[in-house]
Parts: sequence; C-alpha cells; structure tokens
Amino acid sequence: MTYEHKKPGYPPLQEGEMPEWWPNFEGLLRATGNIGAACQAAGISRQRAYAVRRTYPWVRDAWDDAAAFAADMLELEARKRALGGSDMLLKFLLQSLRPDKYSDRVSVAFVRDRAERLAINDPELDVDEIMRIAEEIVHGE
Repeated sequence: MTYEHKKPGYPPLQEGEMPEWWPNFEGLLRATGNIGAACQAAGISRQRAYAVRRTYPWVRDAWDDAAAFAADMLELEARKRALGGSDMLLKFLLQSLRPDKYSDRVSVAFVRDRAERLAINDPELDVDEIMRIAEEIVHGE
C-alpha cells in the first residue's frame, strides 16, 4: 500500500519504507532524545519530520521506539548516579517508580507526623502552621 504525503514534491513511501533521512534522525534521537538535534543531523525541518510522523504509522512507531530508548538510557544513567550517592536523584527515581510510597503526599504525611512528635516537647509549636507551609512547598505556592 502506498501512502500519499499531503505536501507536493515529496515522494510517497511504500508501507514499511523509511525516508532517506531516517538513519541520521534515528541515530541522534536514540542518542539524545532531542527532536531538534535529530532533525538537524538529518538535514530536515521539524515541520517535515512531524509531517512524516503523522502520515506514516510505521515511522511514528519507530520514532516512539527511538525516543523510548533515549529515555531508558537516561534512566539508567540517573540510576547509576543515584546509587553512586545522589540523594536527590534517588528520591526522584523512587517517586517515579513507587509514587504510592514515595510521593510528595507521603512527604507531607511524614512532616505532619514529625511535627506532632515535636509538639509534644514544645507546646508553642504550631502543627497546623507547619502543615500549611508544607502544603505550600509541595504545591509550589
């Protein structure tokens, strides 16, 4: 089956056929996850790349696979750095993998528990005010 591209001047692709610029585009997309860099390496505009993606489902699928590969590589590097001592990366990875256990909501629950424990020894401590501030921090207010 032949798919017709909407813009004149571009030859249609046969089913499963990739555009001539695909190898360069895919290589950079897999390596960087960056669409702009991939387009530049392929010598095409972003508009052209996205038009081909919309027109040919197999190009879209291969594009998604290349982008997923780049994300997987980034995740592996983040995991390596987290296990190497980055508490911040470790926190983000745990939150993404187990949000029910490590989400900011859990952090707010932890703050409440800790504030209530501290209030036992310090009657001046305003637990409600601490929780208001914690909620603002979590919600970026």
